[in-house]
Amino acid sequence: MKPRFRSATVLSSITVALFASPAVHAAPYNWTGATAGTWGTTTNWSGGVVPTSADDLTVLGPANVAGALTINVNVAAPANTINFTNTAATILSNTTSGADRTITLSSSGTAITTAATGLVTIGSATASQGVNIALGANQTWNVGAGGLTMNSIVSGSFGLTKTGTGVLNLSRANTYNGTTTLNGTGAVVL
Repeated sequence: MKPRFRSATVLSSITVALFASPAVHAAPYNWTGATAGTWGTTTNWSGGVVPTSADDLTVLGPANVAGALTINVNVAAPANTINFTNTAATILSNTTSGADRTITLSSSGTAITTAATGLVTIGSATASQGVNIALGANQTWNVGAGGLTMNSIVSGSFGLTKTGTGVLNLSRANTYNGTTTLNGTGAVVL
């Protein structure tokens, strides 16, 4: 006959192990800054933090009111997903760092959404002012009617699926080496 306390001891050990290793969940953060704000400043994001690779970001209009918005991506910028909801033009540029910067997207689902009607432009063709995108997994970019223009390089060992009605313009010599799939009514311009 086995002693009864063993099952209670095993159950206690499992309970301790579950509480000792908390699950990591993505945090949602909103752009709260005005136009010309910098990505790497805590005052421009809800929660007063600079986003990490586990965070889901929503980029609203300047100070959360629809209108033209330019964000200076002055640091390496990880994120899980980015949802652009501004109905006016939104630009992620890099005018003060003096070197190209990279946004690394870790999501294996829909990593970029531009559901609103404003054109989203990421990066610049100007030397040392690029805002590159690094794919951290195979991912989907859902491009709305306003469109998405990538003026910098998309890199990574993964593929990209474009969905939505808008046009995805990949204007640079991109280095990601997965497949490019069009799954929607819009186009991909290479």
